Amino acid sequence: MKVFVIAGEPSGDKLGAALMRGLKSQSQEPVQFQGVGGEGMIAEGRTQIHFAWWVLVFPMIVLFFTVLSFSQFGEGLKARF
Repeated sequence: MKVFVIAGEPSGDKLGAALMRGLKSQSQEPVQFQGVGGEGMIAEGRTQIHFAWWVLVFPMIVLFFTVLSFSQFGEGLKARF
């Protein structure tokens, strides 16, 4: 069984590592883990997904435009009311 796990912060890394330990102990077949995470997940056997620049860039662009849109929407509401 192949499992993909992504954790973007230290608490997610701890939860991901605990999940990986649980899956390994409960599974009848060997489990392979791939994804993105920290040291806890690496210790449990996670291998890194090959780095792709768009994994970092596109979410940041979307976040930027989302914040900008909400800011503009708030300014519009403030001007109207």
